[in-house]
Amino acid sequence: FGDVRIDGALLQDAATSIDLAAGKTLTFGPSASTSLARGLWNGGGTVVNQGTLATSGGTTNAGVLATSGTLSGGLTNQASGQVQASGTVSGAIANAGLFTVTGALAGNGTLSNTGTAQLLVTGGSLTGLTSVTNSSTNATGIGIGAGRTLAAGTVTNAAGATLVSRVDGDHWETRDVVGLASSIGFDALGVDLAMADLDEVLAWAQEGYLRTDG
Repeated sequence: FGDVRIDGALLQDAATSIDLAAGKTLTFGPSASTSLARGLWNGGGTVVNQGTLATSGGTTNAGVLATSGTLSGGLTNQASGQVQASGTVSGAIANAGLFTVTGALAGNGTLSNTGTAQLLVTGGSLTGLTSVTNSSTNATGIGIGAGRTLAAGTVTNAAGATLVSRVDGDHWETRDVVGLASSIGFDALGVDLAMADLDEVLAWAQEGYLRTDG
């Protein structure tokens, strides 16, 4: 099919998913309320969600997904995918591509950042997640802008993975963090991490980068 825009209610209860081909655009307008019994597959086109999009089978993105409304049912962003997100994304998020937070974004599940993925928390804060696991080998696997927060119950940064944060202006701090133990909060970095290396934690605290929660 060609480009499609939905501005009302759409209930799809068939045992099939919606597949969007490369070069096509599917738009859910601000008043759209869409419920998909299976899932949404974006094979290389552009999906714009300004309303409510709920899927039982999750949303898989290999193209461009711009969501500023509510997206529920989980989201898988493949290596070729680009996500621009604000509003709400409910369910597990698996990111292997580029995921940019463009405004305040609330989640309620897990987030994994794998392969050479980038999670850029730059246009707003990302809050409400139960856990974040970063194993991306990208030089900026997770980037957090000044004044932004990545908040989760736990954040685990695997060996070789990197968190980069803009402290002020053009001053960026890169921290290769591997950790599992108690909760540590970044003051300027704006992220809660699970840390194991107490000596490094104390050193960062003395530098003014860290504070303990509690």
